[in-house]
Amino acid sequence: MTMLFRRKLSALLLLTLVLSVFTGCGQSKTTKGENANSSQNIAQIGLVALGDDWVYYTDMNEGKLYKVKPDGSEKTKLSDNGGYYLNLVDDWLFFTNASSDQLDPENGMLFKMKTDGSERTQIGTLQGQHPYVAGTTIYAIDSTDNQTKLYKIMSDGTGQSILAEANISNFVVSGDWIYYQEFHSEENKTLLHKVKTDGTENQPLSVTSPLGVDAFAVHGDWIYYRPTKAENAEQNPLWSKMKTDGTEDAEFADLGSGGINIDGDWIYFGAPGVEAAGMEKPDAPLSKIKLDGTEKTEIAPDDATFIYLYDDVIYFVSIQFSMDTGFAIIINRVKKDGTGKEVFVKAQPTETAPTATDDEGRPAENPELVVACGPDYTLFSSQDMFGTRGGQSFNQDDRYDTNSWMGTVALAAGQEHMLNLRPGGSVASTGVNTYGQLDVSAWRQVTAIAAGGYHSVGLRQDGTVVAVGDNRAGQCNVSEWREIVAIAAGTSHTLGLKKDGTVLAAGDNSFGQSDVSSWTEIKALAAGANHSLSVKSDGTVVAVGDNREGQCDVSSWTDIKALAAGDAHSVGLKNDGTVVAVGGKVTVEGQTYDPCAVDSWRDVKSIYAGFGHTVAQLENNDLVATGNNAYGQCDVDIFG
Repeated sequence: MTMLFRRKLSALLLLTLVLSVFTGCGQSKTTKGENANSSQNIAQIGLVALGDDWVYYTDMNEGKLYKVKPDGSEKTKLSDNGGYYLNLVDDWLFFTNASSDQLDPENGMLFKMKTDGSERTQIGTLQGQHPYVAGTTIYAIDSTDNQTKLYKIMSDGTGQSILAEANISNFVVSGDWIYYQEFHSEENKTLLHKVKTDGTENQPLSVTSPLGVDAFAVHGDWIYYRPTKAENAEQNPLWSKMKTDGTEDAEFADLGSGGINIDGDWIYFGAPGVEAAGMEKPDAPLSKIKLDGTEKTEIAPDDATFIYLYDDVIYFVSIQFSMDTGFAIIINRVKKDGTGKEVFVKAQPTETAPTATDDEGRPAENPELVVACGPDYTLFSSQDMFGTRGGQSFNQDDRYDTNSWMGTVALAAGQEHMLNLRPGGSVASTGVNTYGQLDVSAWRQVTAIAAGGYHSVGLRQDGTVVAVGDNRAGQCNVSEWREIVAIAAGTSHTLGLKKDGTVLAAGDNSFGQSDVSSWTEIKALAAGANHSLSVKSDGTVVAVGDNREGQCDVSSWTDIKALAAGDAHSVGLKNDGTVVAVGGKVTVEGQTYDPCAVDSWRDVKSIYAGFGHTVAQLENNDLVATGNNAYGQCDVDIFG
């Protein structure tokens, strides 16, 4: 079966990782004398802080931390790493360190430094997700000891204590209470709780939404929250509001799909999106509405991914795209009455090389693709198309609906199901749902996905892992995993690479495929049907599990940077762009195919493996394939 869908433009967000953490947006009322970057602003990733006649911000394209005068002058770099959740207290900046290197031991840790960039210091050993500084006390989420917990710690690193132990994803401090979101794995949804700032009186807050809470804000005696959107719902749900004691829960208003920020009698809201020529304006442009739900007013027609309020000025982040210059991350500002809108900081667009052409004037380089291989099929997606090759298992099956799967961040392919990681960190699914493997609609903050035989796995931004589907071998028992930076899934087992280079495994071990506890210094993973592979920091490869076809004979491999694994074969991508492979051939209906016939491949930048076929994406974005082609899964010359 072959499916190919195209549309004029579907811009893939440049900052998927940043947007993936934009699930909750709790806020508390700011009072005079509170730190300059209020909890309302910090909740929206805290990319901008204003104080002492400077604007502090993280350049999301460059990944660096800067300060600049409000008039745009005297731009000064403070750090080569970015910082999220910027808290400005006196002459100190507190933040979560944001390194581009996922394996950087300082990535995600809590730091402080002087506003002139000096005295950069790590605070304790907390990862420091969503830190909020109130006076000399820091509240933060941490998962370094294999549980996502809510902590408080003094700003000098002393006095660390636990306030709540749960799968916490977001919180807000309001008065003597902390309100937080907790993921309930048994119900597969996120709910609201509250606890005193001293750790006592922890209690759940009942909401009427059957799917849980996707985002929330606290203002005075009220909680405003967005219910989780149903998987197949066309419209975003209306926001609701309820008392902080859990009473008077009722629908409130349509505030779009983004977060909200509250000041005085007004709620300011918008929606994440990409502005581009010819595209419709966002479903919720930057707007405001009274706390009683009246006087809904548009402030600016732009998308507003993050909103920061300072006195009578709004700073908001939007993302622009053009075919000529690529993506540009914009920090705009506008007065709350809608006047004086201007671009405050315009980051450099993503570098886009001039379009090269061949002798006949056709593009010499094709669009970059997101690719995944299922047992007998291949998936591919770009900004403006989605397609499949092969797939006997879903031929003419209307359970496979992928018509809107352009512009995806990542794809994963199981035995009879597919996953799509979307910009913003949510996940779509399609196919057969025998074991609940499609039940991913509540997943948020996801940065990577994997599909096993009949189970689905997601890596969240905070290093935790979620899984649904077939759990007969325990392959979904991953709720206690922490500090994970990569995942892989075999037929009935799941692997997780930790930040320290060790590996965790769950599920079937009948072939020894889960015997990974001794692995160290690992930088990449792959899971075959019943075997497991990993690349060590020195470029060598180790393998465990089923070796009946020689698929684990990888001890001689060197200079490897990436892996892929099929049913009975293993593939390695070398730093020079060549590929190596070991394992058995495949015979289908009397025809023999070799998924390891990769010796001639050159200039390869990524590799993928199905049960009996292998696919590679070249530097010019062409696809090549070898192996089982009984159903057309290797017919990947899509640009031909």
